Amino acid sequence: MGKRWKCFNWIVSLFFAMSLPACYDYSADIVMYSGDQPVVEDGVCTNAVTHVALSAGGQSSVELGMAFGNGWYRAETSDVEIVKVAVQYDRLTLSCGEKTGEAVVIVSDEKGNEERLSVEVSQ
Repeated sequence: MGKRWKCFNWIVSLFFAMSLPACYDYSADIVMYSGDQPVVEDGVCTNAVTHVALSAGGQSSVELGMAFGNGWYRAETSDVEIVKVAVQYDRLTLSCGEKTGEAVVIVSDEKGNEERLSVEVSQ
């Protein structure tokens, strides 16, 4: 019975560990990250992004990845004159609009999960 019990405990523990999300970050359903893929350390995405600063005279666009949602990502901005958005698969591109200021980009997936990203555009 002892050997079977250890095997059972091992299988249950393995199943439980595999059912946990790979990157749990601030209870977000969708995580936006910099780079090619999310970097997970101690269960937290260390390259998660919640704020982006763009400059019309410098870095005028940025590309972010989106992970842990349910696919079919969509994005919309609170002000298209400040920041423009484009989604291609699991990549989000933000670029400067005609005006400076602050805007909020809302990213959603096919199940309606949402995550917000603040964007600041300066000269």
